Amino acid sequence: MANTICERLAETRAEAGYSRRALGVAAGLSARIVALVESGKTAPKRSTLERLAEVLGCHAEWLATGNGPRRRRRVAS
Repeated sequence: MANTICERLAETRAEAGYSRRALGVAAGLSARIVALVESGKTAPKRSTLERLAEVLGCHAEWLATGNGPRRRRRVAS
């Protein structure tokens, strides 16, 4: 189980099949920002976490802290 935001982001990104670049593009961020967050070299802004979480289908709170539910529930349309 991932214990840090770096580990949770890297693990969730890999499970979703995204490269850092592809995740950045999908979230409207640069691959550099994704890499900096994953490496622990920068703390992400809340808005960055929310964008990443939206693309990855997880909750921003879980991504940030590891608390709460991981996955968002999908609503049938």
